[in-house]
Amino acid sequence: MDEIEYYKYTMPLDNLFLIGNHIIYSNVVFNRKFAWLPHRCKLSNRVIWLQMAQYATEMWNRSGDTQSPGYENYWHHDHEHLIWLLKK
Repeated sequence: MDEIEYYKYTMPLDNLFLIGNHIIYSNVVFNRKFAWLPHRCKLSNRVIWLQMAQYATEMWNRSGDTQSPGYENYWHHDHEHLIWLLKK
């Protein structure tokens, strides 16, 4: 069993995808936060400002990579976040 087949059976498929021959594993953590400054919703491009919304921290990690993982932060409006979760 090669490395790609091993990771297909040991990692959740929702967070696993391939770029070239490298397996990319992303881990997303959502927290509900108050947006004091204006931000754009990643799903709908609506402005989120002075309201509660979902704040995401996503970690990208390549399999077999010894470098530190990359992080991405973005916002989801509550309504779009709920619809996005139901579509998954």
